[in-house]
Amino acid sequence: MEPTKPPEYECEQFHDLVEKTKEPEIKKYVEKAYWAYRDGHLEAAVVLVWAGIEKFCSLVIDHVGRWYFEYHFDKQWPGKRDSKTNAIAFAKVSSRTRLFRSIFNEDKEDLKKKKEVSKRVKSIENFEHARNRYAHGTGNFATDSNDVLLLIKNVGFVLTSEAGDEKFENPEKMYEFLCQYPEEIKNFNRFISHFPTNTDFESITKKLCKAFLMNEFSSYKNLQRFILHAFDKLNSEERERIWRTYVAEAVPKLLEQGPDIESSIQGILLLPYPDRKEELMPRDDLLKAAFIFLESKNKQITDFSYASSPDNPPEDIVEDQIKIVNLVKQLDRKIPHSLSDEWQRVYRKCMADFLP
Repeated sequence: MEPTKPPEYECEQFHDLVEKTKEPEIKKYVEKAYWAYRDGHLEAAVVLVWAGIEKFCSLVIDHVGRWYFEYHFDKQWPGKRDSKTNAIAFAKVSSRTRLFRSIFNEDKEDLKKKKEVSKRVKSIENFEHARNRYAHGTGNFATDSNDVLLLIKNVGFVLTSEAGDEKFENPEKMYEFLCQYPEEIKNFNRFISHFPTNTDFESITKKLCKAFLMNEFSSYKNLQRFILHAFDKLNSEERERIWRTYVAEAVPKLLEQGPDIESSIQGILLLPYPDRKEELMPRDDLLKAAFIFLESKNKQITDFSYASSPDNPPEDIVEDQIKIVNLVKQLDRKIPHSLSDEWQRVYRKCMADFLP
């Protein structure tokens, strides 16, 4: 079958799409598709453009973090590991990213609200159906170059996007993920860069702090890194409001003197401390509660050590003492001048075995 070459004005429109393609790796596919189209190989052009779409999905997945998509894939389809290599499957799993949601979300109620979303979903579906007809040996061939060009132009919004610009659709829901994800997030700074610029970091941070106090958090490191990032985005008034909300709930728990030293220490160190010269009442309230906690725990450890075996205390007692000492060392750099006298008393008691 002799291929029919498209008219020049159609080729120029296709070439404009090539020029607007931003990701170099995707541009390779679009350029090859352009030359196939120009030579009249319309089916090859469609297959190559679809490869570019899959490549874009793969770039976003790698940029956000493949672990993020694997986590949601496993959650939705446990045990179906063979499909993990499919970029489109990954993309369909994530209903929380803006572009992927725009393309793949099948929530009819949501589509009614967003005609543009519906249009994009239809464009991708139509293109995927065409690609499948041409690539799977069904005997279907493209007969009209203008129809193929229109099909390709309708998915141009994917091809001309940048993977790094992909943002999470609803950052308010991300706190659930941050609570549940058990491992330390890889490439955290890059992951966090996908939150929209209008993200309400104050609200999310308050929710995360509450989740931590209710023991709903799987990874303390993820929580602390997120809060550190959030504080960089917030002004002094927003930070103070977070401190006030957190301390109001944290101090009573700290004074309960529960048996879990690790959780109490994490609670004391959770929020980024301001410069010790700054006045911040909720920070001082938390530190005063920390002083009570330290003195009480130090006394318990000391009394137990002498009651059991002063020269050879149990291993768990030694571990608790090391934790207390490390906390004291960290707090020593955070104490404001207004609490320095009180702190010196606590410091000497907790560090008695380590001072000359």
